[in-house]
Amino acid sequence: MKHFIEINNELSLSLYSSMRQKNSHNKNVKLIFSPLSAISTLSMIFLGARGMSSWQMNELLHLDEMISFNPHLLYKQLMDSIMTSGSAGFVKQLLVDQKEDPFIEFYKSRIHTFIMDMPINNDKFENLLEDYQIDSDTPMAVMGASYFKCRLNESHFDVVQPAEINFINLPSFGRRLVPTRGLTLHGKIQAGYDPELDATSIQIPLKMPLDLSLILILPGKSSEFKVGGLSTLESKLNLKGWNNLLKRFVPLERAHIYIPALRESSLVNLNTTFSHMGSTEIFGKEANFMGINGGRDLKLSAFYEFSNVSLYHLIKGATKMEAQSHEDNKTYIIRFERQFLYVLRHNPTGLITSIGRYVKPKPEDL
Repeated sequence: MKHFIEINNELSLSLYSSMRQKNSHNKNVKLIFSPLSAISTLSMIFLGARGMSSWQMNELLHLDEMISFNPHLLYKQLMDSIMTSGSAGFVKQLLVDQKEDPFIEFYKSRIHTFIMDMPINNDKFENLLEDYQIDSDTPMAVMGASYFKCRLNESHFDVVQPAEINFINLPSFGRRLVPTRGLTLHGKIQAGYDPELDATSIQIPLKMPLDLSLILILPGKSSEFKVGGLSTLESKLNLKGWNNLLKRFVPLERAHIYIPALRESSLVNLNTTFSHMGSTEIFGKEANFMGINGGRDLKLSAFYEFSNVSLYHLIKGATKMEAQSHEDNKTYIIRFERQFLYVLRHNPTGLITSIGRYVKPKPEDL
């Protein structure tokens, strides 16, 4: 299991890094991405790949290194455990042109073994292709989608209150300080500073049964603003840096945390990303997906991933701490009032389920 998590976390961070390199000219573009959704979807397609297509995909996924267990079954178990919380969901669609040969029964039965049929009552997915004007190019396109409706575990904090945060904007956005809606959290929290990444991070526990933690990563120290800090942090973040960052967490007995409202969604096409990472064969004329329909007429024309993450809370009643008008020297103050990274992490396994970058407040939060 540990090796499986390391492989997937390394691939998750590599995919994110590749996507950011693709948009390196636009440092202020938002992005939220579920590597768990994308990797498990690619693994589903891998079951029908043959020849060089299969080899290239395996070089990326490293499925042959997992000989003591079935990785497809483990993906299913992980997603099942998250989905049964009712606060998260995954959707996978394999779209094949009607003119092509139909799926062979063996492939369909294998997919049904590893994909749980569960209805998703979420408006985000009802008309996804139409809402985002996605071109499901022929002969074969893949659509993966995920949502995480996260709720703060208020029992971990003494105070949870709405707050107005002066978010630091870049000059290209107009005003330098933009008041935006957010939250202030008072109480105990896991936090740390990693000097190699030059990043301050906190770990926010989420409400069960969604057994995830929300990790916020701020470039530099909380009291220091660095131009281009987010891009610099992203360029450094790899598996070693991620693991070292987690080791820096220590419990703070008294902390005041300020975070903006978090309701983010984005749609990405991973064609260029997967090609850049070596899986070129699956998109070309020589693609071999005979295991899907028994013919050599399929190539992957589009690989879309839609992700949605939101953070909700219930306001707790006032406590003695709320009445304090000053913040003494024993209180640690961390303000997420500028661009930062955020990661959803599966607590039982340590698996990265989502990675995103917060660049500026939404207009409705101003």
